Amino acid sequence: MPKVGTIKISAKDIDRNYISVNVDVNVSKAGIFTAKISKDEAEKLRKYLPDMPSESALSGFAADRYDDLERKLRKFLEDTVSCELTEEKEVIRYAIKTACSYCEGDKDDNYEVYPNGNWLPDHLRKNWDKDNRWRNGTHHLSDIYPEPFSVQVYCQVFKKKTYTYRNGKETILYELCSCFDRDLDKGYVSWLKCLNKMGHEQYEKIKEVDATEENAYLFVQLVKFICKANRMIGQLNDPELLLQFVSQNINDNALEFKL
Repeated sequence: MPKVGTIKISAKDIDRNYISVNVDVNVSKAGIFTAKISKDEAEKLRKYLPDMPSESALSGFAADRYDDLERKLRKFLEDTVSCELTEEKEVIRYAIKTACSYCEGDKDDNYEVYPNGNWLPDHLRKNWDKDNRWRNGTHHLSDIYPEPFSVQVYCQVFKKKTYTYRNGKETILYELCSCFDRDLDKGYVSWLKCLNKMGHEQYEKIKEVDATEENAYLFVQLVKFICKANRMIGQLNDPELLLQFVSQNINDNALEFKL
């Protein structure tokens, strides 16, 4: 498409700074005027478009008339430079996944775990139709897709920034907090910031809560629970150590894991 001109658009941002962008205009054989803000010119707007991909041009501007295209570009610029950081806070982004399938007792037996319905006490099996005792994890297991029983916890502290535009649009960005922050203290939020090599499965839906000391304390305890379980259960991967553990801890055929 041949170039037919260059439009210079200008606007003032919320701090009264003057922003100016030059945009080349092309026209198609059908007489449609189109424009794309080049990478260099788009770079002037990066601070107002925090989610703009790096080295990106801005396209998608079209109109039947040259004047209409200029108005669209001007409105785009005015809306864009109206961007304002309206909220900034720390949050804990998390995902919890459990994979299991079992039957559960009731308060009379302290909600004992049973491998299937046949193991349930008689009074619970009699009421099976109205009180199904099957329990599953957050991740459903099936005979077709069996998986190991497991517990997975993802929790990391992010700085959440919310940007608001004049047209009502909002953009939210998350920045992972580093454990090398100079103002790092010894609280539970700081403890979570220093976790190493933690990631999440891409298909898991990530949730979030404010990064308060109270909320962080819960996740610290969850992570410690897994780490302490690893210290004890991990060694059982060796059959010899497993048999040694059994011989040292068995008592009247009742062995309990205590973390």
